[in-house]
Amino acid sequence: RGATPPPPSLVLPNSVALAPNGRTMLIVQTHNHVVLEVDSAARKIIATFGEAGIAGADDQHLNTPSAAHRLRDGRTIVADARNCRIVIFSPQKNFAGQIGKTGDCSGARGALGKLNGLAPMPNGNVLVTDALEPRVSEMDLNGNVARVVLLPNLAQPSNATLTRGGNILLASYATPGRIAEVDWNGQIVWEYAPSASERLDRPSRAIELPNGLIALTDDYNHRVVTVNREKRIVWQYGVT
Repeated sequence: RGATPPPPSLVLPNSVALAPNGRTMLIVQTHNHVVLEVDSAARKIIATFGEAGIAGADDQHLNTPSAAHRLRDGRTIVADARNCRIVIFSPQKNFAGQIGKTGDCSGARGALGKLNGLAPMPNGNVLVTDALEPRVSEMDLNGNVARVVLLPNLAQPSNATLTRGGNILLASYATPGRIAEVDWNGQIVWEYAPSASERLDRPSRAIELPNGLIALTDDYNHRVVTVNREKRIVWQYGVT
């Protein structure tokens, strides 16, 4: 195997998701090819998915994971981006299956494209963002597709989630970037796309908060921003 890989640590964290128990976090380290499960109270790594620093395509490794979530039944799902698959781990943290064909990024039947987001849905399905087509798909954990929304006018769609009204909210990872809410017919019903000095630069994620505000990560402007539905910034963390 060559040199011994470094032990798991918080190297290049990319995203985090809180588990349903409210106590543990899944921290995705995209370019370290690993997902860490951390006990937030003890501040201790309690499980790993993949092997830190080692990219691979078997059932023990990941290659550039982009998202991870813990389901209510205890399973863990990981968007294994460069392997073009969604990996499913059992509650015991063992490989339990996958959606997509490893290494097949064609987006054809049975294959996934460029995975740019993965989110559980209230009905037990998952919302999959594909930047290759570009499109957002609802599918079950057997890979059966329930609905697809094509997004030809949205560059680099990223990290789709559902709004309280059942629409799709996602970021356009571009310069200038924008945040778009689309219905299941692909029609934009709301968007945030400021210009000039306030323009977004490769935003990667947007979510609707319980109070209706939209929080977003404006990656290359080095800030997190919250905007209201009137498209005004009401809070910012970080200096633009």
